[in-house]
Amino acid sequence: MTVISAPAAPRSLTFQVVMFTAIRLVINTAERMVYPFLAIFARGMSVDLTAMAVVISTANATSGLGPVLGPLADRRGRKFSMLLGLAVFTVGSLAAALWPSYVTFFISILAAHIGNVIFLPAMFAYLGDSVPYEKRGTVVAATETSWALAFVVGVPAAGGLIAGFGWSGPFWALALFGSLGFLGVLLYADNRRPQATESAARHFTQSIRTLLTSPRAWAGLLLGFTVVAANDMVNMVFGVWMEDTFFLQLAALSGASAVIGIAELAGEGIVALAADRLGKERVIAAGILINIAVLACLPLLSASTAAALVWLFLFYLTFELIIVSTLPVMTEVLPEQRATMLSAYIGAVSLGRAAASLVAARIYGAGFASNVIGAVILNLAALLALRLMRRKAAPRPA
Repeated sequence: MTVISAPAAPRSLTFQVVMFTAIRLVINTAERMVYPFLAIFARGMSVDLTAMAVVISTANATSGLGPVLGPLADRRGRKFSMLLGLAVFTVGSLAAALWPSYVTFFISILAAHIGNVIFLPAMFAYLGDSVPYEKRGTVVAATETSWALAFVVGVPAAGGLIAGFGWSGPFWALALFGSLGFLGVLLYADNRRPQATESAARHFTQSIRTLLTSPRAWAGLLLGFTVVAANDMVNMVFGVWMEDTFFLQLAALSGASAVIGIAELAGEGIVALAADRLGKERVIAAGILINIAVLACLPLLSASTAAALVWLFLFYLTFELIIVSTLPVMTEVLPEQRATMLSAYIGAVSLGRAAASLVAARIYGAGFASNVIGAVILNLAALLALRLMRRKAAPRPA
């Protein structure tokens, strides 16, 4: 299948980065809005929370399709995959807008996740092709602000649309902005690929074989798995812990969520400013060590609600430093199969989140300290994975 498109208009990389960030803001809003408005969506469709849990768990499981869908961007081009991902996302959103029901809601959320699994590795690979490694941290961090902005800007906007037009209101906006994103990529993204990529990634099996036989790729996947699992050991139960410890009401818990959004933005800003100057792998190592120190300080910072919020801010700030800094590094692990590697990395991250989700709630019964100890152990494993990955790396700029 060949993508037929208008010739790309001359645009600077800055324009493309802004465009990609805006597109990711829309997709991330579709994913993040489900959690705060879960009960509202359930009431609007007259279903129970168990039915909503099926939607969420199924959608999260689609990240496992990454290693299957990601190599398309290495074989057919980055632009092809970005357009395909946006088409899946937009059609799914439009279905829920036109025919609001539990089935179309399910389809829409599933399409948002699948669209993201297709779009995201292709976008990162596109940036990896276009930006020298020594400058890549700033560019990747700029697009990552879309994750925090979805929580700070996109989710409140979705809430306003729900209040004004019912639970299906946000899906009209998502479909509209998805269409605009599709048009933007169609007109302004370049479909060229490096010659090395075209020859090395011609076959799906060859791409997967290269991935599976690379020790550095395995170390990178282990890094993603352990870092995210460490975060989710705390992330899954922090709301319950704060409610149990400080007897917080809904408004206070919403304030805690705002703290997380600000911490995410701050972390992305620090990576944009510092990762390329200090070295991306050094920032990852520093972030893991500081995150461990923050976890160790929990007994000192949980004496009051304000201290707990400070602790929460530092925990999420350091996690964001780590996870955003890993992305530009992963674009250079297998340069000839960038999209394949990034898809596998996203799959490893999702697997880490799923594994931690299963364990975190179970061990919380023994006390929040159990979750914290689990997070420390996983962070130490992440440091080992980072060391292995650096040992297997060919010399190159930081």
